[in-house]
Amino acid sequence: MTGLEQKTLAERYFTEAEKYRALGGKLLRAVAGLLAIACLLSLLLLMSRQLEICYTVGEKVVTVESGDTVWDFAVAYKGEYPGGLRSYMAKILTRNGIEDPEKIAVGSKIILPIYRYRFG
Repeated sequence: MTGLEQKTLAERYFTEAEKYRALGGKLLRAVAGLLAIACLLSLLLLMSRQLEICYTVGEKVVTVESGDTVWDFAVAYKGEYPGGLRSYMAKILTRNGIEDPEKIAVGSKIILPIYRYRFG
């Protein structure tokens, strides 16, 4: 192999190496950028979760009439409670010490917790 051929071969090698190095650098920057975006989105999601706070703002007292059920009260007064209807109904039962929701007496008073969202 002549000196010129060796020089040409070495130039090709270094040219290819530079291409891969440049490609690797671009790939590394792209991955770092994607990770930064993912971290930022995760942080924003966490912040939004902390800003939305559901809390009890009060209670409403209702009188049970003929045909009323705890489920009806849950549907009517759930409002902004973050859980489902069954969960809200369980809160009503617990708050009022009701063991059997089928046995609520007409004329009795039921306390319903009222929830609202506050954005911090």
